[in-house]
Amino acid sequence: MQKQSFVQTTTATFPPIFLVGMMGSGKSYWCKAIVEHLQIDGIDLDAHIEKLYQQSISAIFYEKGEVFFREIEAAALRTFGVKKILL
Repeated sequence: MQKQSFVQTTTATFPPIFLVGMMGSGKSYWCKAIVEHLQIDGIDLDAHIEKLYQQSISAIFYEKGEVFFREIEAAALRTFGVKKILL
């Protein structure tokens, strides 16, 4: 009997998955890996913000400060339907 993968045998919908961690901890890497493995849509929030503001996250931090970045980060999460943000 041939073993089938989980992705091929399920029709379940997945609740949102949030990866939280320090800068450089691998969130983007794992986001891509999870999206590919589960064949679901995924969003790298930092990449979304960088595209929206046409600046790197580090440039936003340097030029506008962490408070500003956290505000636009929260606003970006809300655009994707996240109502409560726990920090």
